[in-house]
Formats: sequence, structure tokens, C-alpha cells
Amino acid sequence: MPQLRVFQPDESQWPATRDAIMFAFGVCEDDDQARDYLRPQAHRIALAREGDIVGGCLAYQFPLALPGGSFVPAAGLAGVGIVASEQGAGGLRLLIEAHLHNCLEQGDVVSGLMASESGLYGRFGYGVSTEMAEYRLETANFSLRAPLQQRGKVRLISGEEEGRAVCAQIHQAQSLAGEIQRSAGWWQQIICSGKRSWLGGGPQFVAVHYDVDGIADAYALYVVIQQSHSSGVVDGLQRCQLVLRELVALNATAEQAMFQYLCKIAWVRELRWQLAPIDPIIRNFMTDPRQLVQVSRTDMLWLRVLDMPRLLRQRQYNGTGDISFDYHDPMLPEFSGRFQLVVTTSGISVERLETDSQQVLQFGPEQLAAFVLGNTRVVRLHQLGEITGPVDAVRQLDSLMLTDAAPFNLSKF
Repeated sequence: MPQLRVFQPDESQWPATRDAIMFAFGVCEDDDQARDYLRPQAHRIALAREGDIVGGCLAYQFPLALPGGSFVPAAGLAGVGIVASEQGAGGLRLLIEAHLHNCLEQGDVVSGLMASESGLYGRFGYGVSTEMAEYRLETANFSLRAPLQQRGKVRLISGEEEGRAVCAQIHQAQSLAGEIQRSAGWWQQIICSGKRSWLGGGPQFVAVHYDVDGIADAYALYVVIQQSHSSGVVDGLQRCQLVLRELVALNATAEQAMFQYLCKIAWVRELRWQLAPIDPIIRNFMTDPRQLVQVSRTDMLWLRVLDMPRLLRQRQYNGTGDISFDYHDPMLPEFSGRFQLVVTTSGISVERLETDSQQVLQFGPEQLAAFVLGNTRVVRLHQLGEITGPVDAVRQLDSLMLTDAAPFNLSKF
């Protein structure tokens, strides 16, 4: 039987590749073609048996924020699909291997993905780097412990171009590790009146908070929907639910002001915050924090470290230190070996060392992905047996990796 093979499709081969990916997910109608301009041709891969294309994958390209505010080039792996008749034949590994080497050729430092199934990608060196939560809030039960001293104002923006420009400025001013820097084309998907896609868009309200000096410092994207009763009236009350799709606030005052606004919208009895950080700031200012009920918590961004030395040199650290470690990457063996991370007040270096009998820390790309943005403590991974080595070295690395806030990314891809 002919072997499966991978290759980079040209423009004439891409429609068949895209169809195979769609069919793998049981999708008949192609509503993703309009977003192909966000997916570089150089980051597309097809899977074939003889002359038939039976699957493929694609990747977006964007800068990814690291602790300290620096960015590294990243590839956002998506659309990994293989038709049902070819599943279980090794096609997934071929696609991932081809994607990883393609990323290195394109100069990417990491690959990221949103896992449709959490058990699929650990075997390829991907690790959970950010998490997300969903919250429910009965708006009548929302109040702040203390009144805001500086209220500012909230303004609804109806023009798409103005909404994109203001929200992009606020989004870009964030300093959270794990977030991706959205391009102008990406914002055309986030705020648009057309059909809503996985990236965003569709009919929605765009609310922007301005501080007392007129500076935009928070935005919210939301929709208001009636509850299940056909008239929306339950027990004599008009009942609506506000679905908060995105909230970005650059300071605590702006976040409080935005929640006050959202909870006062007429007929809204419940607020559902769909994609939120696991440690929302607003909870710390509520009279009764329990009213913001966590409905779910799950993994969000999975990272696969490609160029480990380059990644560690770009991140900022909590203090100074000197750590030696053995790094094992079976899929990218050129990055395996013993290394020394040195963090000083004047710079950061990652150098390869000669291997000797000295016991040092040992970990691989999956563990590095888990702690490099600050999502999982190094000491926790050591407790789980995923990082081995001297306890004092574990504690030193754990201290270096501490961050001010949990990493978070708002952008699906």
C-alpha cells in the first residue's frame, strides 16, 4: 500500500487540502476561505496518499508576548485534520513533524495551538501554557466594596473602523504574557458585522471606557440575548443574558467601571463572561466575590518550544541566577544537550556545556512550555516527577520564573 507523505501545497493544491481538513471535522460548507489571507502559504502542509490529498494543517503567524513584555515570533497551528479513512495510520505525526521543521525554517521560536482534545499533543512536546475560565454573575448581586473615586465614562462605538482602532490600541498596551499581538487583518475578524467565526466578529456591542483625562483604557465586546422563554419575560420580569466575549482593562479602576456599566444595562439579569483569566482583578473589589461564580476552567494555549536557547534569552526573570540543565527534545534533537542559563543584571545567556557526571535539572519541551510563561510552578512539576534534579536547583529555577500575574491569551485561532 502506498505510504502517506507530506508536502507544502501550492495555490492550486490548497482548495483540495482545505476540503480534506473540513471533511475531517464533518464540515460541508467552506466558510473559512475568506480568512485564508491570515494563513501564510509557507505555513500550509498537505497529507497525501498517492495522488489523493487526505488531510493537512495550517498555521497563523504572530508575535507572542513573554514575561517582561518582549515578543517572539510564533506559529499558531490550526486545522489539523485527516479524513476518517486515513486516521490511525501515522498521518498526525507526519503533519506535526513537518509543521515543526517548517516553523524553524520560517524563524519561529514556538508553535502554539488550541487543543480540540487535551490528550493529543503532549506526545509531540506541547504543554499547557495558559488557561482560561468562564464566569457567571447575577447582575443584581454585583456591587463594589468602595465607590470609584474617578469614574471616567463608557462610550458605545458603532463604526467598525473606529472600534478596531481603539480596541487594538488598548489590546496592544497590555503587558500580560501569553497574549498574541493581533494584526490589522486579525482585527477585521474580531470586529466585523458579518457572520461570526472562530476568531470573532458578528453583531455585537463595542463599549470603550475612557478615564477622566479622556484616555481609552478598557474595552468590552458583548451581546445581549433573551433567555429561553420566547417572550423573554419570566415571572413578570424581562430577563436577558449578557454574554461578555472580550474584556481588556489596563487598570483596576477601568475594569471596575466597565463591570458597573455592564451590570446596569436594562433587562440584563445575568452576565456570562466566556473567556476570562483564572484570576480576574474585579473579584478583589467586589463586596461579595463569591457572586462571580466560576463555571469552568480549562486549558487555552498549548506551546511547543522550538528554539529553546532563543526563547530563554528573550524572557525576563525574577532576579538573577545560574542554572545548568539537561534538555531532551526527541523530535528536534539538535536542541538536546546540557545547557547553562545565566541571568545577570547586564544580560541573559544560554550556552551549551560539555556533559559530565554532575547531577543537574532535567526536563524537555513539554515541561518548559508549562513553566516558561509562568502558568505552572517549577516546584509543582518537580513534585509531579516531570522535572528531576537537585532540590536547590529546582527552587532557584522556580524563583527565577515567578511572574506578577498568571499568563493569559484572549485570542483564539
